[in-house]
Amino acid sequence: MAPSPGIDNTFSGGRADAVIQVGTVHGNVRVDLPAQRESPPPRQLPIPPRDFVNRRESIRFLDDLVSGLMAEESKGPTVLTALAGFPGVGKTALAVHWGHRMRRHFPDGDLYVDMQGHGPGPALTAMRALDLFLRAMDVLPERIPETLEERSALFRTMTSGKRMLVVIDNVPSPALARPLLPSGHRCCVVVTSRNSLAGLVIREGAKRVPIDVLSPEESVELLTGAIGSSRVEQERESALRLAELCGHLPLMLRIVGERAASRPYLTLGELADEVAEEQRKMDMAASTRDESSDTRGVFSWSYRALSEEDRRAFRFFSLHPGPDIGVHAFAALLGEPLPTAGARLRALAEAHLVQEVRAHRYRMHDLMRFYALERVGEEESQSERTRGIRRLLTWYLLTADAGRRAILPHSAAVPLVPAGRIEVRESFADHTEARQWFDSEHPHLVAALRQAEDYGQFDLLWKLAVTISGFLELAAHWTDWEKCARAGVSAARTLGDDPGEALCLLVLADAQWRAGRSEDAAERYREVLLLTDGPEPSWPRGFAVRGLGLLSEEAGDPEAAEAHFETALGIFRDADHRRGQAMATLSLGKVARARGEQGKALSALTRAVDLFEEIDDRWSIAWGKLHLAPILAEINRPAAAVLQAEEARKIFGGFGDPRGEALSLELLGDFSLGAGKREEAGNHWGLAAALYERLGDAERADALRNRLGAG
Repeated sequence: MAPSPGIDNTFSGGRADAVIQVGTVHGNVRVDLPAQRESPPPRQLPIPPRDFVNRRESIRFLDDLVSGLMAEESKGPTVLTALAGFPGVGKTALAVHWGHRMRRHFPDGDLYVDMQGHGPGPALTAMRALDLFLRAMDVLPERIPETLEERSALFRTMTSGKRMLVVIDNVPSPALARPLLPSGHRCCVVVTSRNSLAGLVIREGAKRVPIDVLSPEESVELLTGAIGSSRVEQERESALRLAELCGHLPLMLRIVGERAASRPYLTLGELADEVAEEQRKMDMAASTRDESSDTRGVFSWSYRALSEEDRRAFRFFSLHPGPDIGVHAFAALLGEPLPTAGARLRALAEAHLVQEVRAHRYRMHDLMRFYALERVGEEESQSERTRGIRRLLTWYLLTADAGRRAILPHSAAVPLVPAGRIEVRESFADHTEARQWFDSEHPHLVAALRQAEDYGQFDLLWKLAVTISGFLELAAHWTDWEKCARAGVSAARTLGDDPGEALCLLVLADAQWRAGRSEDAAERYREVLLLTDGPEPSWPRGFAVRGLGLLSEEAGDPEAAEAHFETALGIFRDADHRRGQAMATLSLGKVARARGEQGKALSALTRAVDLFEEIDDRWSIAWGKLHLAPILAEINRPAAAVLQAEEARKIFGGFGDPRGEALSLELLGDFSLGAGKREEAGNHWGLAAALYERLGDAERADALRNRLGAG
């Protein structure tokens, strides 16, 4: 149907995905969306190995498998390849080398995850891997589902029609890889494992590429790259013997090659004798043989060639609970200055005992980690290991607290422990830098809590759990939020630390409330009341009472809610807790407005905003203004209402809070429509609907479309 004369229904902004389908609209409604800044495609492949050689047949096979993806008319299924082979044979190196070589053919990006399926710690779950993938693809945290099936379905949706490379490394079983498979028919998936992955071959049609050890000639070629051709040519038989002693494994050959290069005046024959003697000693000491038995001789030989300081660094590296470690955390673990720790890591990397996977971040092969754990267990006392772990946990706590102050400066602060000689940054430049640090360290922080429990560092455990809770909530790591709070409660109880337990219970109650388990949350709030039932004023008690008020408000009992909020306000005043006073006052204003008490609501909400502004709690200021704006509109102060909503929107936008921004825009649309400004209302609602779409909140987006259509 052609538009009626005089009606201008247009769209501009270049974002076809955000067009609002409104049916028949009358009255010059426009939806002008600002161009959205496109994020670059994810490029997650680790740094490629610098001395990769050979594997020509495997690379040719991989090239042939994906050649069909290069054709524009390709409509075939996702190409799935399984690289299977012995530990240390070079599966990851091949996948990463080939991925970098072919990266230009995957314009929509490459995703990489190490499932840690063969190391000493627990394997990464498919839930966690999908979380990493979805966040890398710019899915908003709030939109990430909480079940494996839903996350996998969303990942398939996000990859449909895309041309991406997905590398799933160190997979222990096919079941762990299946949820991570994309749906795009022009995607390529490379899975590495020590197992044959027969299930993926049978069910998903994966093409298995067995990765064998190098041939003798290929092994010598790799050694030549490290040692130099002249030495190898002069002692070719000794080079072949060295290759055999290394089992023709690239991992072992790189270690031996580096050691040989650092000792140019020793013949290759003498080096081979040393390796053979070390292997003989290891064989005699071993009571049984396993898959790492053939590697221990080379590991031991290379380890003993290090300086004592570097040997200690090698041992302590294995104590870090995460998949990789940064230089700052490693300095704390060692108890050394930052430049010294950096030098130790570089020395280990040059000896091929660790690998730099990103700038200033290092990881250790799982076979090497097993050996390092043996060494630290035999050569370091329990007290030395515990002191190292405590230094590491202290660094995480103090750095996380600096991040907390940058992001949520008025959130709960715990009594910190002294840094001692540990070098810790005192602050972050802004909340964006702090968020980046939290995002990078998130898996290591969660692993650190587990390690704190294993080593009995219960004081650091509960304090770290509380300190990172705000980040986990903001970043929508819902499962970790509750899990960490539970660990904190248990640790504080073990110590008999009632204040610590109360703080952790508050976090746990909030997490349970967010999960829709109101009864559980109420029980946790009541536990806080029992722990804080003393003569001294306690702000945690105030938040527990306010939490019970929020539950009453949610249950449709405003009288009970108001009583709780009044009680909480009195507690906060006695404790001189300004933010608590502001939160309780805000809640009282909301209840008063719901009951039609406009004067009381206006007074309370205005007072709440004033209190938030006095302590410069920016995020809470935005929420206060968001609730103040409607009551101003109701008492016929439209200009003031619009000003409050606009200021709320700006603050939410600065914090990167899309839901708060969407709510502000929706409110601005309401105000515009009430003023007869239909075009302006359409703009605001269009922007809000686009944000709700990004959040996965189709219900609210559809409601705005219906309102536009009804207009």
